[in-house]
Amino acid sequence: MISLRRFEPRDDASLISWLRTPEELYLFTGPRLLWPLDTAQLDGLRADESFAPFTAELDGRAVGHIELVSTGEGQARVARVLVAPELQGRGLGEQLVRAVLAEARGRGIRSLTLFVLPDNARAIALYEKLGFEHRGSSEQLHGALLMELQDP
Repeated sequence: MISLRRFEPRDDASLISWLRTPEELYLFTGPRLLWPLDTAQLDGLRADESFAPFTAELDGRAVGHIELVSTGEGQARVARVLVAPELQGRGLGEQLVRAVLAEARGRGIRSLTLFVLPDNARAIALYEKLGFEHRGSSEQLHGALLMELQDP
């Protein structure tokens, strides 16, 4: 079972290796981080107090990354969800999202949102399975779908 811990500098090499092209980096983070991804950019991410970035571990090995971004009192956004490429398709994405939902509950978050690209059918199906509902799309984010979950 996946466990979450705070994203630390020792995780940088793994995360950077999982994002093999500029396109993969853009899908992961949008315009916030630039190719080539490096430790300085990740240090900036860690320094932002509104972000709570996590590394997902399985049997002591880093296998994924996910973030909670504070958007207001009792509200957050799930962001930058990634499973190591060689482990995708094994159900770890669901474990990763369920782990961050538990983290959100523990932090008293009552409303979670996320953005997902409309052609990412696997992610959309997962989010729907976990109770997220469609709330429209964002023109600023290239038509990304906005989804929301109340009382995670």
